Amino acid sequence: MKPAEFTASSPTSNLFSSALQHTVFNAALNALFRLSTFILNAWVLRHVTKSVLGQAAQLTLLYSTVTFFAREPFRKACVSAPSTQSQLRSLIDLLWLAPWFGLAWSVVLIPLWSLSLPTMEVCLYAGSAMVELLTEPLQILLQIHLVMGRRVAAEGWAQLARCVFVGVGVTLSHSPDWSIRVYSVGQLIYGCVLLAVMWAGARRMIRPGAEGGERRLAGLLGVPLVSPNLLRLPWHFARSALTVGSASSIETASPNSNSEPLDPAQTALVRSFLGQCAVKQLLTEGEKYVLTFTNLLSLAEQGLLDSVSNLGSLAARLLFQPVEEGAYHFFGKSLRRGQSPEQQDPDRVTLAGIYLRGALRLVSLIGWSVALFSVPYSTQLLHLYSGATLSEGEGPNLLRLFSCYVLLLAWNGVSEAFMFATMSRVEVDSHNRRLVGYSVAFLATAVAATTAIRRIGPALFGVGEELACAGFVLANCVNIGLRAASSLVFAGRYVRGKDDVHGVVGWLLPCRQVRLVMIGAFVVTCCSNLAFTGDHRPSSQLCHLTMGANAFLLVVTACLAFESDLSTLASQLPAINRLKSSVIGRHANRLLLAVHSLAAVGLLLCLLLRSFSSKF
Repeated sequence: MKPAEFTASSPTSNLFSSALQHTVFNAALNALFRLSTFILNAWVLRHVTKSVLGQAAQLTLLYSTVTFFAREPFRKACVSAPSTQSQLRSLIDLLWLAPWFGLAWSVVLIPLWSLSLPTMEVCLYAGSAMVELLTEPLQILLQIHLVMGRRVAAEGWAQLARCVFVGVGVTLSHSPDWSIRVYSVGQLIYGCVLLAVMWAGARRMIRPGAEGGERRLAGLLGVPLVSPNLLRLPWHFARSALTVGSASSIETASPNSNSEPLDPAQTALVRSFLGQCAVKQLLTEGEKYVLTFTNLLSLAEQGLLDSVSNLGSLAARLLFQPVEEGAYHFFGKSLRRGQSPEQQDPDRVTLAGIYLRGALRLVSLIGWSVALFSVPYSTQLLHLYSGATLSEGEGPNLLRLFSCYVLLLAWNGVSEAFMFATMSRVEVDSHNRRLVGYSVAFLATAVAATTAIRRIGPALFGVGEELACAGFVLANCVNIGLRAASSLVFAGRYVRGKDDVHGVVGWLLPCRQVRLVMIGAFVVTCCSNLAFTGDHRPSSQLCHLTMGANAFLLVVTACLAFESDLSTLASQLPAINRLKSSVIGRHANRLLLAVHSLAAVGLLLCLLLRSFSSKF
């Protein structure tokens, strides 16, 4: 399809443009807050031991388990705005089941985690999850209406408050016991700040005469945001689970507003996604459950794995997550769940294919760049992030391996968002059974690889036993690779037809010109890494970093110049179109040349500085 056809004014293309704008806004705002928390986390890592990091990782797993199981089924099932007031009230009733789910999971999981961790800290983390889940109904309502900036801002302020408290507390504490208590109280502060900012913002946004994007929330005026049936919701959900049992009921059931506050169709879909989320959580966080309840890795090794994972997945949290959320909501609103492409509006299917291709190409380029630059710059990045705590030993090798997982994660996220937004309930249940097989492969790979690396790694490859945690990274690669293959096959058959599935693979690879530039950048930066390995003088490290900056600029320039899919996406952003028509846009080539010239001059100055310092 030509860009001119693509940019034609229509409700679907307007939705396309709106989804892109929200994705870019959320990514930019998310990056701004993450940068501040990155700096504070780097300070914290210099004042705690790896054992404390291991305990914090286990407590964070409890928190993520409670919140994921309590909210993910609702986020997957509720993607379309209700068209009537009765449907809206039924939706709000359904969303307020999330805190009840969180309470049930907390009651089950607190005794399990208390077996190996202090009960006080376990309760604080579970309490933080419960406080955060009180914002979930509002968060989903805002997402449905494509007003997602409030959530990103609230999470950013909450993260900032938590990091400031933990940074000050860890600096002043003098024992590991107090450090882990500080982590726990900081997590509770996160939940309280998130709750306050979300609900205070909601009162300001949902009002008569709202302007801009907040006008989308006009349908919420006069509707109570807290369910009047809050205390009876668990009973209604249990009764609905017993009465709605057949697979076909998802299409035929309708809410009975007089006697049943919950929509039976949506309730059944939530139950289906609950099973799918259970398997997905096992696949996503499976290694952490194994580590928490077994002795495969020590607390110090768990701390190393968790810290490297947090740093390695920074690109996923900053960029992949907003793209995936925007894609999921666009696909959910433009395509009808459970219907074949032939039953849908052809223009909507075409636009969905363009969005899918562009989003996949964008995250793939980011993933390839992460994998490219992680090889020569892992040691410097870890030293900047944590000092000697992680940069000495096997931390850099673990981060290099983790970059392969990030690339697979890029491929899986958007394609899985498309799949879950268009699957019928029967297809979701069928996919759940495939995920069970993937979980078995994941666990088998994790145990086998960890044991093998610990036993034969030092003798054959000269690596330390600390790299045994790489077995879990390999298992994650197997897991996410299988999931990506399933979702890409589904998306390819849906968008391109059953006879052209392999064409989707081309969306995952850079174009020929960009591939050549990336290969050249990889060779140059690896040679730079070999040349400056072992030379810890600031001038040498500065030369190496400047070389990487030049290579990165070349890669970015090549992507902007030769990747037509990125241009197609950018054309849907009004800010980009205004920029092109401005003075900056008209002289973009000259500006790029000036930036490259400055980077080259900087590299030359660094080399001269190193040469001068070596004489003294």
